[in-house]
Amino acid sequence: MGEPAVLVNRRGVLKGQMTRILSYTLGERGNLEVDQIKSRKDRLKELFDAFEEVQSSIEEESGVSEDSENYRVEVENVYYKAMANCEKIIKEEELEHSISYPRANSEIQSNNNASGSQVTPVKLAALQIPKFTGLYSEWATFYDIFTAFVHNNKDISEIQKFFYLREALEGDAEKCLQCLGTTAENYRIAWQTLVSRYNNKKVLIQNHTKALYGLPAVTSESSFQLRQLIDGLNGHINALQMLGQQPKLWGSLLIHLITIKLDKECLREWETVSEKNEISTAEKLLEFLQNRFLVLEAIESSNSDIVQQVSSTVTKRWPNKSTAHVSTNEIKCFNCAGAHTIYRCPSFLALSVNDRIKKIDALKLCKICLRSHPNIKCQSRRCAKCSRPHNSLLHLMKADNLKKKNFATTTSESSTNNTSTEKSNVNVTETASISAHASKVDTCGTVLLATAIVKVYNKDGKSMKCRVLLDTGSQNNFMSEEVCQILKLRRSKISCAIVGIGQSQQESSSAVCATIESLGSNYKSTFEFLVLPKLTNNIPLMYIDTSKMNVPKNIQLADPQYYKPQKIDIILGASVFFEVLGTDRIQPVKNGVFFQETHFGYIISGQVPSAKNNPSTSIISFVACTDMLRLEEKVSRFWHSEEISPEKSYSLEEKLCRQHFDSTVRRQEDGRFTVCLPFRESVTKLGESLDIALRRFLALERKLNANESLKKDYVKFMEEYQSLGHMSPVDSYDTKKHYFLPHHAVIKTDSATTKLRVVFDGTCRTTSNLSLNDVLLKGPVIQEELVTLLARFRTHKYVITADIKQMYRQVLIEEKHRDYQLIWWRPSTNEKIQIYRLNTITYGTVPASFLATGCLHKLAEQELINHPGASEIIQNDFYMDDLLSGANTIQDTIRIRDDVINILRKGGFELRKWAANDPILLEGILGSNSNEKNLIMELDNGPTKILGLIWNPKEDLLQYKVTPYESGSVINKRKILSDIASIYDPLGLIGPIITRAKLFLRTLFCKKYDWDESLPEAIKDEWITYRTNLYSLRQVNIPRSLIIDDGIKEIQVHGFSDASIEAYGACLYLRVTYSTGEVEVRLIAAKSRVAPLKALSIPRLELCAAVLLCRLSNKIVKKLKLNISRCYWWTDSTIVIAWISSPSANWNVFVSHRVGEIQELTSAHEWRHVKSDDNPADVISRGRDPSLIRNEKIWWEGPTWLKKVENHWPPMSEVDKKGEVPEMRKTTNLLSTVSNDWSVIERSSSWMRLLRIIAYCLRLRCLKVKNTGPIQTDEITKATQCIVKAVQVQYWSEEVVDLKTKGQVSTKSKIFRLCAFLDQNQILRVGGRLKNADALDSFQRHPMLIPQSCHISKLMFRDAHEKTMHGGPAAMLAYVRERFWPIHGRNMAKKVFYECVSCFRTKPVTVQPIMGDLPKQRIEPSRPFSVCGIDFAGPFMIKGSLRRNAPITKGYLCVFICFATKAIHLELVCDLSTQAFLNALKRFTSRRGLCSDLYSDNATNFVGANRKLSELKNLFHNEDSMETLQGYFTKLGIRWHFIPPRSPHFGGLWEAAVKSIKTHLYRTVGNANMTYEELNTVVIQVEACLNSRPLCPLSSDPSDLKALTPGHFLTGDSLVAIPEPDVTTTPINRLNRWRRVTQAFQQIWSRWQKEYLAQLQQRGKWESEKGPRVKIGTVILMKEDNIPPLQWKLGKVVQLHTGPDKVVRVVTLLSAKGQFTRAIRMVCPLPFEGNQAV
Repeated sequence: MGEPAVLVNRRGVLKGQMTRILSYTLGERGNLEVDQIKSRKDRLKELFDAFEEVQSSIEEESGVSEDSENYRVEVENVYYKAMANCEKIIKEEELEHSISYPRANSEIQSNNNASGSQVTPVKLAALQIPKFTGLYSEWATFYDIFTAFVHNNKDISEIQKFFYLREALEGDAEKCLQCLGTTAENYRIAWQTLVSRYNNKKVLIQNHTKALYGLPAVTSESSFQLRQLIDGLNGHINALQMLGQQPKLWGSLLIHLITIKLDKECLREWETVSEKNEISTAEKLLEFLQNRFLVLEAIESSNSDIVQQVSSTVTKRWPNKSTAHVSTNEIKCFNCAGAHTIYRCPSFLALSVNDRIKKIDALKLCKICLRSHPNIKCQSRRCAKCSRPHNSLLHLMKADNLKKKNFATTTSESSTNNTSTEKSNVNVTETASISAHASKVDTCGTVLLATAIVKVYNKDGKSMKCRVLLDTGSQNNFMSEEVCQILKLRRSKISCAIVGIGQSQQESSSAVCATIESLGSNYKSTFEFLVLPKLTNNIPLMYIDTSKMNVPKNIQLADPQYYKPQKIDIILGASVFFEVLGTDRIQPVKNGVFFQETHFGYIISGQVPSAKNNPSTSIISFVACTDMLRLEEKVSRFWHSEEISPEKSYSLEEKLCRQHFDSTVRRQEDGRFTVCLPFRESVTKLGESLDIALRRFLALERKLNANESLKKDYVKFMEEYQSLGHMSPVDSYDTKKHYFLPHHAVIKTDSATTKLRVVFDGTCRTTSNLSLNDVLLKGPVIQEELVTLLARFRTHKYVITADIKQMYRQVLIEEKHRDYQLIWWRPSTNEKIQIYRLNTITYGTVPASFLATGCLHKLAEQELINHPGASEIIQNDFYMDDLLSGANTIQDTIRIRDDVINILRKGGFELRKWAANDPILLEGILGSNSNEKNLIMELDNGPTKILGLIWNPKEDLLQYKVTPYESGSVINKRKILSDIASIYDPLGLIGPIITRAKLFLRTLFCKKYDWDESLPEAIKDEWITYRTNLYSLRQVNIPRSLIIDDGIKEIQVHGFSDASIEAYGACLYLRVTYSTGEVEVRLIAAKSRVAPLKALSIPRLELCAAVLLCRLSNKIVKKLKLNISRCYWWTDSTIVIAWISSPSANWNVFVSHRVGEIQELTSAHEWRHVKSDDNPADVISRGRDPSLIRNEKIWWEGPTWLKKVENHWPPMSEVDKKGEVPEMRKTTNLLSTVSNDWSVIERSSSWMRLLRIIAYCLRLRCLKVKNTGPIQTDEITKATQCIVKAVQVQYWSEEVVDLKTKGQVSTKSKIFRLCAFLDQNQILRVGGRLKNADALDSFQRHPMLIPQSCHISKLMFRDAHEKTMHGGPAAMLAYVRERFWPIHGRNMAKKVFYECVSCFRTKPVTVQPIMGDLPKQRIEPSRPFSVCGIDFAGPFMIKGSLRRNAPITKGYLCVFICFATKAIHLELVCDLSTQAFLNALKRFTSRRGLCSDLYSDNATNFVGANRKLSELKNLFHNEDSMETLQGYFTKLGIRWHFIPPRSPHFGGLWEAAVKSIKTHLYRTVGNANMTYEELNTVVIQVEACLNSRPLCPLSSDPSDLKALTPGHFLTGDSLVAIPEPDVTTTPINRLNRWRRVTQAFQQIWSRWQKEYLAQLQQRGKWESEKGPRVKIGTVILMKEDNIPPLQWKLGKVVQLHTGPDKVVRVVTLLSAKGQFTRAIRMVCPLPFEGNQAV
């Protein structure tokens, strides 16, 4: 090697050494030593100097290149970074060293004075005087510190001392001085006040003594808890000694006080080391506790080192994963300086989340790891709840979680620092908890909870009354499942854990919104509710005596039946409670109930005295569905729902799992099966499980280390697991798709092979609150039930049993899914912990059993052709991994054995633990591993277990194992249930004993004893007798085989049922007749059921027993696979026989349903009657003592006559069906006629909607074909044919019959001329003459016939009218006839057209009543103008003068017309002012006399007038004008009448007069402008002309020279003359001259009456009523003259105004803008059906 190469190598070595120093300085700060840093710093300088020399030499020889320059820069960067880091670390260490050892200022000063040298003083933190809140426990500390630093400090003034004192006081202590002013004089008074108040030696001693008794007990071996106890003891003992007490001399009292606080291990250790005959001193006990604490602390510290080692291993291998940080240095809490971390600090955990955040900020700690590491990025794990950068203890629940349906239902934040938390090192998080309400019922009285009755609405307006509980202890509202279903509320999916009293937890999976309305007020509001199956028990628990309530009068109770125990439907939480709360509160009796006002009424709450002295105590709590209540419910199934379960169909989840298995299972080359885990879609939601699995493994390791034998077995099991390849170590795994399984030991002492098994926990939840089992599908049960398998096992003469060796572990898991089966394991604590992967099906996962048994079935299916018999055995005779099979010969049994072995061996399954009832069957089955232990179970080894039953194969007997009763053991409901549950009897062979146990247990539950409550002596004695006699079951030996010989002649099954008042049951017997004539009867199985708590009659219970027998036989008999000739069913109830012998419809519902089931499962002729004495089911229905069951021969072998021939059996009794049989259904015969219901068609208002309805109905009828989605065209066609066919059958049934029988319809039929025929769908069609018109569609050539008056005809034309865009009758008819031929279709088309509202609105038809009778004022003689009408005409132009340029103004005519004479009076007015009108009226009355009544148009008549008449409109609209006119009329006694609005025809009299006036003026004057005098002259002339027109035709009398005119009535009389008497009939010779004048005037009126009035009799127009008629409620259009019809407003008639002739001419209308009065001619009724009067 040349010189340059040596230099380059040297340069690389120097760089590597400098890089290592840099890496060291970048390590963890806690692992760095300052001394090493200083040495490495010096070494760094030396290395850099050497590098400079080498680099310079290289550059001298090779020259300076770009590469060498870059290399130099790189090394310089390493050097300067390392040097800077060293300097920084050294400075930080020096600073910490100077702060870590401070000295008091006085000490520093004294040292300075002593040495004479000057030392730089160190600044200490300011001393803080502790706060004193008034607690006696704080007084001593506060007194000493304040006295030393403030009270005795002479450098502080009195006023400063007072300020310090006030600053240090809080709470009650501060209140003591609140009346004292802050002055120097008051300081001494204040201090003395505090001393005298709190320096009470007696109270201090009592507090410390009480605190000694209140110290928390040590619950387990924990150095932390023991340290707390020792510190508390020493603190209070020292404090008592300072107060002059001698607690250490208390002797045995103090010893007892301390020992009751110790855990079992510590107490056992103390009793071992303490003196045995004398009481030890307190000093020795405290010394022992101190030493024990040191030992525990050392042990836990050692375990911490292990955790630290594991954490470092995990960190190196998976640097991105979170680790368990454990420090071996002294632990110190940042919050309280205690010997624990801050996340275990009780005072810190007691804070709310907001306060915790503030505390962390004040302590300047990292919010992620809760430690102090300034300027360093935290690498710790983030929040497990939201993954944000903060600790889980600082997680705030957001308000918007409600929107995400993730309800946070917390009422209190509580954390406990218990042993489990200490050991598992689990971060303490807030617990979502709800304590909705709790109440106690005891001997003193009961507490009423606030309830109310409200209405609850859903979104559709449906409502129901509900009982509400107002609960301030709940943050959410709750609703029962029942209310939610009744109201059909829309649910939102949520996942919410609801925690109640005692940490009892319940899940709510849905939330709803509903509206609550008060029954007593207008309060109404909408809330969100969580849905739960049940909210509470009935409230109150018992009836309340209302006579003691003193309910105030005149108040409305929110719940009038508050005193009755009733269910709660809704719970309203605190957020609603204070919203509905009122202000009034009443308490009639002191310490009694309160009556509180709310929006729902007055609620009642508080304690009321109990009516009865009930010694029991019960608690009502919101979370009533706790685990204990679930246990109560399960146990109550003994007498509520214990049924023989029918064969269940697979659920959707089970079907999906089965499909997944079938599509993914495969076999390897060696024959073993490989399966995939059946995951749900939520597998991606699995969180992290590494930490929890690690913590649980370390806890398991500590347990194993404490038990050497257990550890040995555990390690052996795991080593075997690994050696067989069932698990393997992991180098790497998928960091996103994995799951760590915790594991633990399960010990089974009675196992013949493996006493200890390792079970893996697939239910362990990850950080996402999901476990592996939560994301796996649960497979179905594909093997037969245990009871049927055991029953068939008893039918074989020769039997064999075995089980598959490690069946689960013989099936492999696909490689891609094995990362979901990771575990932590190491055989010794001296080794590194390692991750292993489980390669096979793992026990503890949900689908494990299905996957294993599914492989067995798959193997049997694949070998079915080669070994059909053995394949059937594998499918039917295996229960999990246990084989129970046999045959009637040894050869057949051996063949089954060998074939099953061969088939299973092909799949990698090995059978072991063979047992048989004959030793020959166990020969030759050594298999592949002849040396394997427990391959064959020796017959001499005694009984063995088969599916939980004890079987003695040598004697072929079934036995029972019962432990003897231990005298002196605790007897309570829990213990009794445990003993009863230990009796395993799947076949019910000892059913009578189980019945006694069930009855005893039901008694306990009915009396509502608590689980751990001591029972009364009578019950205890009864149970002790039963339990002692239960041991005699060990002497019961039941033959396993039901068949004892080969020569079988006949096999029968006999079933018996019976019932008592307490229970009922059924039992099955196999009756075998052999060829020798011998008959053997043996019990197959039995079943019992306790009678329901609700009393039933004995016949009903007997019927229930018969049903139980049918179900039992249906389940078992067909599974026996025997050649059974006949079945007989026996009951001792003749009533049941009568029920079964008759149709089930003859009986009431209860009996009918059960009889129907019996008749379905059995035949009625198979039922027979048996006497009660011969009924073996009587034994099981009444129960038997365990000591007597052994000798009950009738129970084991049935009645004696059953072994005899059938002639000796009880005869079949005739059923008396004529007698009175209970439960007979009462029938009533009614004569009725059958009619087709066409309501669906008649109710339809649309042709297309009717077609869709019928199409959906037809779709539902076709159940075989599932059809979803919108309606298709072919479905519409079928619906059309169905409707038309139904209508044709209804209207033309005779024609259809004629066509089917004769081929043509009758000549009298209306459709005869249409040549009708039936098509292939039996629909009537038109034959017609267009048969050969191929250009036309078949529907047009042969349209379907539609009857004339049917409803669908109208629907078709309505549909055609809309589709032709409101076409006319011709267009509608043409459209309909394209497919249909409606009879008289043109008339129907016209009818539909005229009934169309839209078409009507374009051309409305008004109502035209008959012309009315003349009013009374027009046909009775009266003075002219006494009753007149008034109207205005104009305007007319008037010149101001005769000058050419004279101004032109408007003038108007005021027209007065007499009602009686038609005389006209005209007045010219210059304007339309009120004064001008009054002047004209004055002129009129002055010349014509006063009038009594004036009639005019309604003011609204001028709304649509011409603009020229706008002034006239304003005259009548102006309120001031109207008031002036009305005042003037009242003064003169004139009554002014208005005609109806918009009804000018009501004023036809003056309208005709105006028309005549305008005619004369326009014809004479034209457009000429005249002066006032000229125009007035012309007007008066027009008046004269009009008053001269004849009122009636000229008479034919020659003496009558002129016609009667209005002028006749205006002359010859004074305007104010007194009326004269009638002299028309007086002879002329008796009259003077004046009277003769009067007679002539009266003759004029006589002519008026005879001639004029007669011609008014005839109606010139409107002779009759025309148009539609109206009624109240008719919808109309309001006719407007100035807008088009389509804009006319809609209205409804609310009132009809009829005249004397009973004809309606005016109506009152209601529209969107109010009520209006209109003439009936101004309304147009809409033409829809039912809108017009008939």
